[in-house]
Amino acid sequence: PGLPPPVRERLSVGSLLANWMASVYRRCVAKELAVWVENPDSSWMWRLRSWKRIMQNRACIYGEWRVDYCRFGTRWRKRTRFATNTSLLGEVRFCHGKHEHWKLRGMHRGVSRTKLAEPYPYPLCATLASACCDFARGSSSARRRFSSSCARGAAAREEMKDISIMITTTTTTTTTTTT
Repeated sequence: PGLPPPVRERLSVGSLLANWMASVYRRCVAKELAVWVENPDSSWMWRLRSWKRIMQNRACIYGEWRVDYCRFGTRWRKRTRFATNTSLLGEVRFCHGKHEHWKLRGMHRGVSRTKLAEPYPYPLCATLASACCDFARGSSSARRRFSSSCARGAAAREEMKDISIMITTTTTTTTTTTT
């Protein structure tokens, strides 16, 4: 209510994607696959009903790994939350506060600082990869599924096409009804 149509559309598509990711997360956990979903720590995604249900699940299928990127060697803080079922769940790696952070505004050597902060720092990637390997070693069914999931990549791509079509249809419908 009261939002311009383009903003309403962006929020609608964002909520649709976040809810879809929640369903993917639940499916991965049910199939004993290592999974993580990330978003800024203060993101509204974590307040959506679909994510609140996952967080409140008594079966312990949800855990958070909350980090500041400066702990992985960057000059900026960029606090991020990962929903995960790996060994990282429950860990917090926040800044110790013993250094200055770059503000993610402006340019550095001709490149936007927000653009520089987009990729995961390599040590963070290594930590995620290690957690997935630990998860795969933890159970034989997880190990089988982890190694065979690559072979099923084509099926996942087909499912992604269906989701893409659904999002495109929703966006077109939203655009049509708001003009």
